[in-house]
Amino acid sequence: MSDVFTFIQMNFWIGRLFYPIDKFLKTEKPDIFSAQEMLSGPGDLTPDFWTAETLVAKEHFDAFSLNKGMPSYINKGSDNYSIQAAIFTRNPAKRISEKNIMLFENPDDLSEKEKNEAKLYSLLHNEIQLPNQTTVHVLTHHGRLVKGESGRIQHPVGDYNFKKIADYISTLKGPVILSGDFNLVKEAISLNPLKEIGLANLNDVHNVTEARNEFSWRPHEAVSHVYVNNQIIVSDYRVARENVSDHYPLVMKFQVKQG
Repeated sequence: MSDVFTFIQMNFWIGRLFYPIDKFLKTEKPDIFSAQEMLSGPGDLTPDFWTAETLVAKEHFDAFSLNKGMPSYINKGSDNYSIQAAIFTRNPAKRISEKNIMLFENPDDLSEKEKNEAKLYSLLHNEIQLPNQTTVHVLTHHGRLVKGESGRIQHPVGDYNFKKIADYISTLKGPVILSGDFNLVKEAISLNPLKEIGLANLNDVHNVTEARNEFSWRPHEAVSHVYVNNQIIVSDYRVARENVSDHYPLVMKFQVKQG
């Protein structure tokens, strides 16, 4: 069995809660951090917002990877800041490859605005090397929001995207961690393809039903998830009830099965 590592999943809510986020990351010290709604751009926006760049500059992490994202989400003077999903690593965890998988269903039918939005909802895949040369596949995805109760259970975009994600993951060999704000509850029919390829939803395993707070428009639900395959051994999984976003972070302690 490998050493124990800390993985955190969090919708970053563009880093608007600067001081609570700073304290939380200093306390938890995650080795791998998966985030959605992450800003990226040329300047330091603190203390109004965190960006991916300032998280590294202020030594919370050593490196990051971004999906294509939505450009010009925030404009500050002549500077543009995009919003996207991100995967961060802290030494000794090191990213050795990255890939962005677009999840267009009918790309020729999309307007330019819709194509930019679709970039935000792509799949980001990093291969991350841990000490003892173990490689872990870490993937993150921000699921489409479809409002209403039925939109938390099933919708056509979710059906298409999670089938495509499951098909992609089924080609990977080795330990797998998939996480994100999927905008679906754990009972969602749209998530069934992940179960069918043998991934375990830790919200199911640990009976997590609430992982949001009073900042949220739907505080009594859990729509962020962490999925793992059978080569990830989970020693602890919890909802960190810290007001660092409108979603509570999900914290996993894990080891990698050897051999």
